[in-house]
Amino acid sequence: MRAALIHNPARTINSLRKFRTGFFLLILIIATWVYHAAWLYFLGHALIQQDQPFQADAIVLLAGDSKGERMNKAVELANAKLAPRILVSSAGHLFDSSEGELSVSFAVKRGAAPGLFEVIQHGADSTMEEAEIMIAECRRRGVKKLLLVSSDYHTNRAGKIFRVVAPEMEIRTVGSMTQVFNPDSWWTNRAARKVWLMEAVKTVAFWLRM
Repeated sequence: MRAALIHNPARTINSLRKFRTGFFLLILIIATWVYHAAWLYFLGHALIQQDQPFQADAIVLLAGDSKGERMNKAVELANAKLAPRILVSSAGHLFDSSEGELSVSFAVKRGAAPGLFEVIQHGADSTMEEAEIMIAECRRRGVKKLLLVSSDYHTNRAGKIFRVVAPEMEIRTVGSMTQVFNPDSWWTNRAARKVWLMEAVKTVAFWLRM
């Protein structure tokens, strides 16, 4: 009986530790469940870097715009006299037509001036390669201040990449809203979840310089 009493304090302490660990895990699970929408909201907005537009030497419009959302934003900035020209990144061809030329045609049909655009055709298959090509074109044109236009969910990563490639330039990112991705509720839509996952993976790959 006396031996059992000697060992009881150790058992009691061990039991208390297990209870405390289990209790904190339970609280964490409950808090995660209760506040999951807030966390998901934060993760959606973490992809976005929406800067205040300024007077720039040029607008760079990134490739990958199939609905004209990025182009509409670029033209809106140009019409506001924030830059004299739009350098249109064209990373490939669609149905034997240049992606960039199709994008320009889309804008011109909606009233944009044809002389506003310069299409830069290339074969980049990553944002890093695209940045290196487009920054080289900007340097050739003496660009010091740049407005970078992309889909809102792409702005954070794209902005960081362009600033790594061109640390001497002042670069501000401007995102276009998209039909596929709403940062306030992206987790409720399958297509938006796929967009978030792909962008998150690419962001981690950029951090790791992969």
